[in-house]
Amino acid sequence: MVYTCHHLGTKLARNPFPHWYASCEIGDGASRLRWVASIDPVKLRRVTALREAMADMNASVIRQLWELKGQQLRELLNNEDPAPVTRQMELLAGQFIDQTDGFLKEHATG
Repeated sequence: MVYTCHHLGTKLARNPFPHWYASCEIGDGASRLRWVASIDPVKLRRVTALREAMADMNASVIRQLWELKGQQLRELLNNEDPAPVTRQMELLAGQFIDQTDGFLKEHATG
């Protein structure tokens, strides 16, 4: 699994030719240092742990959804009826939402 910063974004550069590049949405180096200084380290560790737990919990469902999406596309390309696979995707997506909702409620604070 690859982890990236939540603040990683893209920007359009026009010189010498138009292209996109990775960019921190917080800003330059000084802005990032101010952001780091403003973060409560205990809260950051808790958020990081929750994000990792949620990623672990969701990994198999996301993998299954991608597999079903591939199957759905193959059926469309072969002029077959994708409805059964689409229904499986809808059911799995519903389970995913319920699972995520339960996780968030279980870990809610305040």
